[in-house]
Amino acid sequence: MVYPVVLQTEAIITTGRMNWVGPYKEARQRRREPRDESDRSEAGHITVRSTAGGRPPALRPADEQREERRFREFASFLRDLAKELNDLSAEGGAVLVEGKRDVTAVRGLGYSGPIFTVSILTSSVAARERLRRDVSKMVILTDLDSEGRRLAARYVKFLSQEGVSSSLAQRRRLSKASRGVFLHIENLGRFALGAPEFA
Repeated sequence: MVYPVVLQTEAIITTGRMNWVGPYKEARQRRREPRDESDRSEAGHITVRSTAGGRPPALRPADEQREERRFREFASFLRDLAKELNDLSAEGGAVLVEGKRDVTAVRGLGYSGPIFTVSILTSSVAARERLRRDVSKMVILTDLDSEGRRLAARYVKFLSQEGVSSSLAQRRRLSKASRGVFLHIENLGRFALGAPEFA
């Protein structure tokens, strides 16, 4: 038997954002198909719930409002961070990250200055010569987990031996702004300029 279809709008709030791990849940628009016979009315109709169209709900859930506000605050922080890093690079500053994906992520935020990776810095003589010649201050942006903290401490000492000052202030502020749940620099790519999540 073919049942006529009745469309009904269900109030599901989504931010359209790719959010972080931990307490922040990934907000996505979802289609919900009938799950059981209870979704059929007595007249034999099937109710298909949809997030499209319909009137907006009177109130948005508090957790969704907090999530969107936190996202906006973090995106604003990242814009300011990119500007700060660019200003530092104009004065001889550079950024140290762990790997190639981290480089791509930091570039995506709008930073255009020099970036070093830990592997290149320790394995390339040319990179160390460039470091001593061109860099007066290195901003360390290793991951925000325990391994990243260990690497950060190690490279503070390494840079000191090379005669280059280092800064962990930006890394600490990044950790604070992310509220401890954003851990990996490579995931900053979600906030790259031009990405839907960053718009």
